Amino acid sequence: MLLDTSRFRIHLEQQLEKSTRFLCYSAFFTEPAAKWFIKYRKIQKNDCLLVRALPDDFINGSCSFDAIRLILDHKLSVRRSPAFHAKVYAFDDIAYIGSANLTAKGLALIDQHNQELGSKVSITSDDVKLLENLWNKAEQITLEKLDEMEKFCEQYLNKNTKSDKTLIWPKEIFNETHDIYCSDFPQDYPSAEIKWQTKENLQNSSAYIWLKNNIQDNGSMSFGALSASLHNTVCDDPTPYRRDIKFLLNNLLSIVMELDTDTLKVIRPFNSQIVEFR
Repeated sequence: MLLDTSRFRIHLEQQLEKSTRFLCYSAFFTEPAAKWFIKYRKIQKNDCLLVRALPDDFINGSCSFDAIRLILDHKLSVRRSPAFHAKVYAFDDIAYIGSANLTAKGLALIDQHNQELGSKVSITSDDVKLLENLWNKAEQITLEKLDEMEKFCEQYLNKNTKSDKTLIWPKEIFNETHDIYCSDFPQDYPSAEIKWQTKENLQNSSAYIWLKNNIQDNGSMSFGALSASLHNTVCDDPTPYRRDIKFLLNNLLSIVMELDTDTLKVIRPFNSQIVEFR
């Protein structure tokens, strides 16, 4: 059974009021939806909310610090998974899946809402195990952690006028690893992209973190060793040519030489390049 946006929300409201358990997995989450949720749900011990919660989600308004803070104040457990994009609203023995995020537009809580589609399905114990496994792998968000996240985004906005979809949390907030793609590296040098304009943005980029971790694990490394490591690491399909890898790595090292004044240094003995800690 297909449900349009409004019918989808009405079904959720009915289940929120009568079910004994609720697992909500939504990439995005905003304050109107948090208030809607609290209106219809007396939060149970096993209720939980899983969101994506990337920095860019908060910066562009897809996710809300106030929404998460409100829901944490009502004792709902919240976790994050940076690669998560599914939308699942699972109750005791049924689930609603589709395109609707837990937002005002996604659930038709405002007049100018999205045109979403969803469906109602029965769920088995294996389905619940799958959902629980996703939950167990996710990272807990506490009020203290949320304050750190909000401070990081405020500092970013104080220095930048545009958002950056590749921005990740510093390891002091979430020590996470991500798959590396060619798109994570500067496509040219000099670069006009925001994340290659300041030292702070550079050091928060996936490419820089990959580079720093390599030096930390192996000591000083030559350009050849780094390009071989990168060629074996990138998840692009098809695998890029070695010459393309070298081009991207050279762009990154050029920016490191320009901006990184306190952590890594690039030296050029005998027409080669070696990267090491300062």
